[in-house]
Amino acid sequence: MNKLENFRCIYISYKHASLDERSMFYLNESETRLFIHHVNDVLGIKEVLLIATCNRFELYYMHDENVDASLVSLLKAFKGISHSAEELLAKCIPLYGVQACEHLFRVSLGLESQILGDLQIITQVKKAYQISCEENSAAIFLHRLLHAIFYTNKQVVQTTSFKEGTASTSYACFSLTNQLSKTFITPQIAVVGAGDIGKDVCLHLSQNGFDNVIVLNRTVEKAEAVAKQCGFRYAGLDRLNQEIQHSQIVISTVEHNTAIIQKDMLQEMDIALKFFIDLSVPNSIDSAIKQIPGVELFDIDDLQQDIDKVQEKRKGAIPVIENIISAAIADFCKWTEEITVNPVINQLKSSLNEIRMAEIAKFSPKISAKEKHLVEEITENMIQKIIKFPVMELKSACKRGEEDTLSEMIQNLFKLEKSMETVASKTF
Repeated sequence: MNKLENFRCIYISYKHASLDERSMFYLNESETRLFIHHVNDVLGIKEVLLIATCNRFELYYMHDENVDASLVSLLKAFKGISHSAEELLAKCIPLYGVQACEHLFRVSLGLESQILGDLQIITQVKKAYQISCEENSAAIFLHRLLHAIFYTNKQVVQTTSFKEGTASTSYACFSLTNQLSKTFITPQIAVVGAGDIGKDVCLHLSQNGFDNVIVLNRTVEKAEAVAKQCGFRYAGLDRLNQEIQHSQIVISTVEHNTAIIQKDMLQEMDIALKFFIDLSVPNSIDSAIKQIPGVELFDIDDLQQDIDKVQEKRKGAIPVIENIISAAIADFCKWTEEITVNPVINQLKSSLNEIRMAEIAKFSPKISAKEKHLVEEITENMIQKIIKFPVMELKSACKRGEEDTLSEMIQNLFKLEKSMETVASKTF
């Protein structure tokens, strides 16, 4: 059986599982590392890739048998989940072989993301691969597959517009903030709210060199956690008025039934120019503040227009991306077919070369150094021509599923050791 058929996956995602259901499966980095060790030790699986985000849990592994149920039972015990293993397994979608490979390609390139073309997912996949490597849970198959995916992602970035533009609310907010900030020499930015969107906005600002930022939140501890991660200052909402006064750009992401930034809060402020960006639904900034001279207000509808344009542009690129993925998977499948016969090819080359060198050694005392060099060159070319057709036949046999039969025939014919084949197959 082609070793590709041993590549398996179980996953859940936002497409068919609620946030509460996905949360049951979620593992942070330290938990991921420990769980991979459990999979190695308990089930003897040596190649494991685990991608865990807020939107998905994906577990890829190499095994000649389907051990999905055992993996889910292990996860249940590891996390102390109250649901039965059968219930958890029923929430997972299983894939194997080419389908598992194709799914990992699509996930990594952002085709399966909640935000089409998500820029963060490839970084998350690279991190997952790094963890597998560091925990000694990646071998020849995962190495080749992941590097094929990274190369394909680079190809998509360089040859298509699929990854261009701002397709998430937080990134669209950052882009607008970056543009508005150029109006000032050293603008101060206030981010009100430390939830998921507020945190994402702060991360974008931090990663792009903004440091004069304060994070405000009702729960000061949440503001502190986000601020420390980004290198920003933080405070509670009791300082909202003062920080609005000192900031040139105010971004509000809080969830509240009524607006927390009102027109009367600003009327007594000395405002030359101040920008407000409201990412909340319902709005957390009173739209009446636009009546105050020097105040400009942007809301989520203003950002959504740009996001929709980007999404439509990315949807148009999907057929091109899928063609690129299909070509990459075809190349990878060809490699998986041929890798199974490489040990036999290498053995044959080595065996013939040993005979060649032994015969040359016999006659070396009788010929000059120049003649010896010529003989070595001639016999090396002969070896290449001799093994050309066996190699071609072995690779053709892979496509017919007859590689095992032909490999054994060549090993018997040339008296080759079979132990290397066994060792090579175990790397899968």
